[in-house]
Amino acid sequence: GRKLRAAGEVLRLGGGDYRLESVEGCGGSAVVYRAVYEDALNRGCLHRVLVKELFPYHTRGLIYRDETGGIRCLPGGEERMESCRSGFLKGNQVNLELLALLPEEISGNLKSYEAYGTFYSVLSVHGGATLEELLAGGDPGSLKEAAEWMLWILDGLECFHRHGVLHLDIS
Repeated sequence: GRKLRAAGEVLRLGGGDYRLESVEGCGGSAVVYRAVYEDALNRGCLHRVLVKELFPYHTRGLIYRDETGGIRCLPGGEERMESCRSGFLKGNQVNLELLALLPEEISGNLKSYEAYGTFYSVLSVHGGATLEELLAGGDPGSLKEAAEWMLWILDGLECFHRHGVLHLDIS
């Protein structure tokens, strides 16, 4: 498994400090953390965000976090890392383009950084329940309800698919 960042850890990205609160989810190429940062004008007031870290899972552990928190790649893991880097950048690009075109449908990508040997995106939080939370609440009560859940998911993915991006980390 991947060594994830711990709750309470502070990430310094672009001159700002983001304090991680929890892991929101893990996909094949990235880990998403819930985080907060302090407002620069209203001290003590916190902004709640998601921080997405490019940290691909590698079955043989060839992509790993070192003792300083950096993401490193051993020989044999470079192709996977580069493929995931390319997908991360493409996903960010599409997200920003869609945010400009459809701000009511897309969660905001606020800032992106290269740090700690990898890429990070800071994303706005709009509330709501994650798919995992919905599923933890029990299975849909009927086939009709399961179909409604699938339609919500497909509706959320439609704008990405329309732009040729296959979103694999559905949460």
